[in-house]
Amino acid sequence: MLETLFRSRVMVKLLSYFLNNPGKEVYLREASREVSEPPSAVQRELERLDALGLLDSRRHGNHKYFKVRPEFPILPELHSLFLKTEGAAAFLKESLAGLKGIQLAFIYGEFAERPTEAVSEINLVIIGSPDRSELDGAIKNLRGKLGRVINYAQYSPDEFKHLLEAKDPSLGRTLNGEKLVLVANVAEKG
Repeated sequence: MLETLFRSRVMVKLLSYFLNNPGKEVYLREASREVSEPPSAVQRELERLDALGLLDSRRHGNHKYFKVRPEFPILPELHSLFLKTEGAAAFLKESLAGLKGIQLAFIYGEFAERPTEAVSEINLVIIGSPDRSELDGAIKNLRGKLGRVINYAQYSPDEFKHLLEAKDPSLGRTLNGEKLVLVANVAEKG
C-alpha cells in the first residue's frame, strides 16, 4: 500500500527506519545495511527525503549523515500513517513485550498474511498469565493508537496445551496459515 503512495520499496523502508528511530543519525552505508538495500538506491531516496525537508543532513569527513528533522510540518501525521500500516506489528511487539507473564504472543489471520496492506482487524493469541487489567489496558491503548480493531484470545499455558492435545477445532484457523510472533519468552513463568 505505502509503496504505491511513496513510489518505491526503498523509500518505504527508509521512512519506516527513520520514523522508528527519530533521533538516530546514519550515513549512507549504515542506512543501506539497516534497510537491506543497495547503497545506490538508498542514496537516491535519502537525497529525495533531504530535499523534501524530512531529513537533516550534515557532512563530517567523507560521510554525509542523515536524521529526522523534528520540526518537519507533517511529521506527526506521517508517523501516524506508518504506525497504522508498516509499524503496527513492531508497535504491538514493543507494547506486549513490556507486560510480565506473557510466554508467547502472535498475530494470525489476514494481518499476519498481509501486514503491509490496509487490514482493519488484528487477531492476537496470548499465552501466559499476565495481569488481566494490564493486558486489557494495553490492548485498549493499542486500539486507540493504531486505529484498528484488535481481537485477542488469552490462554494459560496449560489451557493452550490441553486445547492443542484435544485438537480443538477453534484453534484450527488460528494455527493454520501465517503467524507473526510478537513475544516468545519461554523462560517466563506465568
